[in-house]
Amino acid sequence: MKHASIRTCAALVLLGLLVVVPRSLFAADWVNFNSAGTPPSPFAIKKAKAKGIELKPEPGAPLRGLLFRPKGEGPFPAVVLLHGCRGIQAYQKDWAVELAGWGYVALLVDSFEPRKAENMCASDKVNTGEWDRVVGAQVPDAVGARAHLATLPFVDANRIAVMGWAKDAVLSTVFEGGMGQLYDAKFQAAVAFYPDCRGNMSGRFSAPALMLIGDKDDARRPDYCQRTAVATKGSSALAELKLYPGAHHGFDDPQVGERFYLEDAWNLYKNPPRGMTFGYSSTAHKDALKRVNEFLAKHLK
Repeated sequence: MKHASIRTCAALVLLGLLVVVPRSLFAADWVNFNSAGTPPSPFAIKKAKAKGIELKPEPGAPLRGLLFRPKGEGPFPAVVLLHGCRGIQAYQKDWAVELAGWGYVALLVDSFEPRKAENMCASDKVNTGEWDRVVGAQVPDAVGARAHLATLPFVDANRIAVMGWAKDAVLSTVFEGGMGQLYDAKFQAAVAFYPDCRGNMSGRFSAPALMLIGDKDDARRPDYCQRTAVATKGSSALAELKLYPGAHHGFDDPQVGERFYLEDAWNLYKNPPRGMTFGYSSTAHKDALKRVNEFLAKHLK
């Protein structure tokens, strides 16, 4: 594989420049595929087997996604991208373009439109089946997207990572106690922007992870991510953490502006559980570009 574009971009970022690849250089195509569905848990399988019953996975839902690809024939490494509770945003498309510029195929999954869902940040969505039906399906969605990428002749099926802004789905794909471990196909790396590390603090990962979060993120517990990173020390699958001083939720989204407060957003870490601060940080964004570039180059060689 040729690494010229990856090395060139990495060099520019190391010089402290915020490299923004024009979106028009990499046309995106909508592609259709299926979610991986929900496999039965090992406990459910064991219980059914004792009764002489064979459980089968629930069928996956029809999905779509925006596919960005580098110039050339490949095969290229690839990255599955998962949006957050606001759905696909412009800055996430910009990240996909950056990835294509670095030499990766990028598939930005749309978990909302095929399920006729919209913004899922509001607190009234969480205590209903709507949250589980849509947001709770993002791990199977990621696995389904990975399976689709593996069928493409210009993708190297052995070099696929997952990256995104979903609350906990990204880390759940590579956490040994997460839903992603119910599937045979595994991701080779994970990049999680402002993740909820509450369920991952034991530090048992099947693949290396990079966690990026601001220390002023009032919708998460940055200290939980610190504990996760510490717990992986000495492991072959490290969880690296970059904590950005003064940065808020959405630090890599220029459209949120310097700061705004979303009053009705569900927030487990407030009492009552609502309200979330968003804020863009050009410093954190620039550093995130550099770190993601280096992390993926290291683990998807």
